[in-house]
Amino acid sequence: MQDITSGDFRSVTEARYGWILGRLRVYARGGVDFNYHDLMSSLTGLELPYVMQNDVNFSLLNTYLAPEVSYESYKWRVRLSVPTSYNLHHIRDKKTDGNTTNNYVAATPSLYVRHQINAKMEIAAQLRYSLTPPKASTYISGLMMTDFRNLCMDTPIMEYSDTRSVTMTFKYRNPITSLFFNLTGQYEWSSNPYMTNQLFMDNYILSTISPTRNDDHSLILNGSISKGLMSGRMTIGLDAGYIQMWDNAMRQNSISPYMLQVLNIQPYLKGHFTNWFSADYRLSYSKNTMDIEDATGSNYDALKQYLTLTFVPAKKWQVAIGGEHYYTKFSSGSSANLILLDASVRWNISKKVDISLTAANLLNQREYRYASYGLLSETEYMYRLRGRSVMASIQVRL
Repeated sequence: MQDITSGDFRSVTEARYGWILGRLRVYARGGVDFNYHDLMSSLTGLELPYVMQNDVNFSLLNTYLAPEVSYESYKWRVRLSVPTSYNLHHIRDKKTDGNTTNNYVAATPSLYVRHQINAKMEIAAQLRYSLTPPKASTYISGLMMTDFRNLCMDTPIMEYSDTRSVTMTFKYRNPITSLFFNLTGQYEWSSNPYMTNQLFMDNYILSTISPTRNDDHSLILNGSISKGLMSGRMTIGLDAGYIQMWDNAMRQNSISPYMLQVLNIQPYLKGHFTNWFSADYRLSYSKNTMDIEDATGSNYDALKQYLTLTFVPAKKWQVAIGGEHYYTKFSSGSSANLILLDASVRWNISKKVDISLTAANLLNQREYRYASYGLLSETEYMYRLRGRSVMASIQVRL
C-alpha cells in the first residue's frame, strides 16, 4: 500500500519590453519563478532493501532573462535569442534533517535564418544549443510505486545535460497550380550525465538512476505534398515522416545500445466529385523497428484506413457511409484486424426541423485486441466496442 501527500505553491512575476528600430527588433522578457513543493510518501507491504518513505521540501527559485534580436527584410529574416536563467535549489530532507543548496545557470541560445528565394520558395535553418541543470526531483531518494508492477527511486545528479540540434526547412507554394510542398530535417544529439537503470526484483521492475554518461542521437525527416484537382474541388496529398534514433538502455546494470526506426506514410484524397457526391479517404501506414545489440529486436506494421462517402440525392436529403479499417502485424507473426462500418441518413423537412437516422457498427464488432513489445515489456491492448446500434433523432430550431 502507498500513501502520498503533496502540496505546491508557485508564484511567477514577469516583465516584457520591446523596441522597433526600422527593420531591427529587440525584445526581452525576464522574471522570477518561485516554486515551493513538499512531498510525503510511505510504501508498505514490500520486503526490499530500500528506504520506503519520503518527506522532502523543495524551494526552487528561477530568475530568468530572455533577450531576442531579429532582423527582417523582403527576402531575409534573422533571429537570435539567448534565454538564460539562474536556478537556486534548496532541498530539505526531514527524515535525515539534511539541507542541500545548489546553484545552477541554464542557457538555450538559438539562431534562426530564413531566406525567401522567390515568391514560391523559401529555405530556413536553425541552430540550437541547450544547457540544462539537474532536476531537483532527483533528491526524492525513497522508493515509490508508479503502478502495480513498476517502482522508481532517484539518485541526486549534480552535472548538467546538454543538447545540440540543426534544423533545415524547404517550402514551395504555388496557389495558381494548387501545388504545395515542404520538407523538414532535424539532427539532434544529447549528452546526459546519467542513465535510467531497470532492475528486476521478483515480480517488480525498479527504475533507478545510474551515474553513467549517455549520448544519444536522432534524425527526423518530415515532408508533405498536396495538389488541387478539378479547379480546387478535390485535393490529393501525401504526408510522410521518418525517425531514426541511436540510444542506450540499461538493464541489470548492463548497457545495451539500440537503434529505433519509425516510418510513417499517410496519403489522402478528399473533395467533391460532383455537386451531389463527395469523398474523403485517408490511409495511415507506420512501420516500427527496434534493433538491440546482442538481443532479439522487434518490429511491427500498423495500417489504418478511413473512408467517408457523402451523397446528396436531393436538396433536402443527405446520405453518408463511413468505414474504418485497422490492421497490425508483429514480428512474431501475430496480427490484429478490425473493420467498422457506419451509415446515416438526414432529411431537412424545413428550415427549422431535421430528422436523422444513424446506424453505427453495422458489422457488430465487439472487441479489438493486439499486443506490442518494448525493451522490457509485452503490453496487451483490448478494446471493448459497443455493438450494432441504430439511433433516430429529430431536431427542432425555434
